[in-house]
Amino acid sequence: MISQPLISIVVPVYKVEAFLSRCIDSILNQTFKDFELILVDDGSPDNCGNICDEYAKKDSRIIVMHQENKGVSVARNNAIEWTLKNSDSQWIAFVDSDDWLHPQYIELLYSAANNPEIDISACQYEDASTISPFTKINKFSPQVISTEEFYIKNPITAIAPWCKLYRKTYFETIRYPVGIRYEDEFTTYKVLFKTNNIAYTDEKLYFYYTNPDGFMNSDWSPKKLDAIKAYEDQIVYFHKNKHTAVLLSIERKLLWYIIAQIEITENSDKYAHITKELKKKLKRCLKDFKKDLNLSIKNDWFFYKKAYPKRIKLYCFFISVLKKMKIKRS
Repeated sequence: MISQPLISIVVPVYKVEAFLSRCIDSILNQTFKDFELILVDDGSPDNCGNICDEYAKKDSRIIVMHQENKGVSVARNNAIEWTLKNSDSQWIAFVDSDDWLHPQYIELLYSAANNPEIDISACQYEDASTISPFTKINKFSPQVISTEEFYIKNPITAIAPWCKLYRKTYFETIRYPVGIRYEDEFTTYKVLFKTNNIAYTDEKLYFYYTNPDGFMNSDWSPKKLDAIKAYEDQIVYFHKNKHTAVLLSIERKLLWYIIAQIEITENSDKYAHITKELKKKLKRCLKDFKKDLNLSIKNDWFFYKKAYPKRIKLYCFFISVLKKMKIKRS
């Protein structure tokens, strides 16, 4: 074994030169000190690699990995594999390199998870652009809730790799998919549903920076459709494992996501073929989910309008005729 920390913190690094020190400093300034910090330089073309190396010279807890640019999934996977082979840490956490942490982030997540029956702890996050003065948290009362409840009530927090502390053994067989966007949607639920309950606090201990140069804010491309495959995989998983409440929430989430992509692509000749395929998929989903979600033209008019515009026009015509007939009769 190379090192013996209690917790491994993994930070993939790529083109975040302006934000990287803020992230690393927030980790090194944690009130909980028993951790190793694995910085994975994903072939960043700016000065990020050098910044990582300079920090490693100053703090022995930092391990720097340099790789060719292969994406965040490969970066996380390489760090996971390294710590499984080389460290006897018991827990693992992920932080994005343009985000930062409350000084008590690790301390409180660990105290919440330090229970023989708990293998994952989670907190809330705040969308922020700059660091504000931190408030020390003296009274901390995490609650133990079912994984299903957490997943349904916290759709963003639940699917993100950050905002959580995981038992490291949960990643012995799970890796992030390579070459696919929305890698979190393909992965996090598999880890979460290895356990029935998690320790959760609504304290905002993680600070998320919306990077204007990030993928989520980039121009639309067909890679945005990777999320559809992720939702479809989740539907298969939750159906197989009889997580009915989660299944219904993901089915509806998929419908809305397809609608959103249709609205983006339908006004572009360049993506006319994609719009056509999306509408076909929407029709299939409406058919497949009809019974589960109790779908109907009357109650879910917006979905059907996108899938069957001509049918909806006819439906609206008959409704208007019936209304006029009722008025005349009265």
